[in-house]
Amino acid sequence: SYAKGASALRQLVTWLGEKDFLAGINTHFTRHRFANAALADFIDSLASATERDVHAWADTWLRTTGVDTLRPVVTRGEEGTYTLQVEHKGSRPHRIAVGLYDLDVADEGRHLVLRDRLDLDVPQSTPQPIGKRPTLLLLNDGDLTYAKVRFDTESFKAVTECLSGLPSPLTRAVVWNALRDAVRDGELPPTAYLDVARAHLPHETDLALVQGVLAFASTYVADRYTTPE
Repeated sequence: SYAKGASALRQLVTWLGEKDFLAGINTHFTRHRFANAALADFIDSLASATERDVHAWADTWLRTTGVDTLRPVVTRGEEGTYTLQVEHKGSRPHRIAVGLYDLDVADEGRHLVLRDRLDLDVPQSTPQPIGKRPTLLLLNDGDLTYAKVRFDTESFKAVTECLSGLPSPLTRAVVWNALRDAVRDGELPPTAYLDVARAHLPHETDLALVQGVLAFASTYVADRYTTPE
């Protein structure tokens, strides 16, 4: 799909790092100026600028189908600190941002504020320390990869109560897309999606988000996933 192509390119930049990606691009332009080039040439140029296995990345990202699913497992450790392990269903490597959001106590708990945003490679080699338990833990914050993301129990509760209080429209879009995917995959009751929309859509300030949520709610949830009452 068109969305997957754009997401794959954005993930490639994130996975390599902007510095190495630009170095590979410059190498590619230098090698093939005034000439034609194939995908293999592009991958070779990127590989020359990094120690990461770009050829393996291309095989898993560009020559396979389907969508990976990322699910957070938050575990309490000693002295009340927590760690994050991401369950990864799929075959592609990902570099994602993980948003840790806390309630804004100065605003009577109606809004969420970003405490930290962690960079994380998936699959992980070891659990990621995250300090105290955040109100909302959001995988793929910033929409840096092409994957479905899920919520742990506490984070889903925060979504139902505070979604419209997230500071960034892009972050809210990631959350709405995760809810949509969960409905389509049968992991979230359609009525629960409508409950969230009813609670938070009146407070949404981004027109594109409003249109997208209403379109999914009316075309899919109401017409296909629920029964008339």
